[in-house]
Amino acid sequence: MALLLGPVLGFRGCDGGVWRASVLVVATGAAAPKLSVTQPGKSGALPKKPL
Repeated sequence: MALLLGPVLGFRGCDGGVWRASVLVVATGAAAPKLSVTQPGKSGALPKKPL
């Protein structure tokens, strides 16, 4: 898999003190790249459903 574009980050707004963001990544191959999220004191894989 080769990265063609990204990551492109987009700020989606703030809702009740929670920041919303989007990420766009374009890569070659059939499988999606594995992404993870990190915030102070927490980290892990992104959930299957939007936050």
